[in-house]
Amino acid sequence: MTAHTNYIAVIGDIVDSRKLTDRDAVQQQLKAALTAVNAKYSHAIASDFMITLGDEFQGLLHHGAEVMNLVDELAQAIQPVQLRFGLGVGGVDTAIDRALSVGADGPAYHRARAGVDTIKKADRRKKFATGSVVLTSDNPDCDALVNALLAVCDYQKSKWWQRQREVISAYTQNGHNQKQAAASLAISQSGVSHSLSASGYYAYEQAMRQLNATIERTRADCHG
Repeated sequence: MTAHTNYIAVIGDIVDSRKLTDRDAVQQQLKAALTAVNAKYSHAIASDFMITLGDEFQGLLHHGAEVMNLVDELAQAIQPVQLRFGLGVGGVDTAIDRALSVGADGPAYHRARAGVDTIKKADRRKKFATGSVVLTSDNPDCDALVNALLAVCDYQKSKWWQRQREVISAYTQNGHNQKQAAASLAISQSGVSHSLSASGYYAYEQAMRQLNATIERTRADCHG
């Protein structure tokens, strides 16, 4: 690692994991989801995503160009169980092992941890202005704007019906192709189009693209 290299650390955990009746099954589902994103986003990953302690997991990204896609896919993979994520932008002080993220340390991880703690505190205080994903960098103004948009997107997702979630998942898993999504669900293409429009998915998708771009610019400009 060079002195000026910045990364994005991602730390996440399962919300209310101790209350789950099928905790082991959910953890196995999470492991499978982490394996899937490690393969799909291999080009962007500096250290693979893995479960580190109990129901907590972490990984390290070279850049933020697809970070919200990755987070979204992990969240979708174990619905209706909920995940929370802290994204930390900064340097890494320890050697980076692609296959083992346990034991890594540095500002990126400290900030990711701070993000998770912020969500936990907000949950305890019932402050719903904080979403399930929080970014922490060396730019508080940028963080405030990004986290406000993340909270709005989180609220929008909470209003999606189960059928809309299924359609959106099929749409994203089929390369954003309505025809293929419709075939996978055995419904009409117009049904897919209607669900996407009614859910406000296109505005959500645009917000995700802007978040990716902003988080990546924040990483590039971070002072460590």
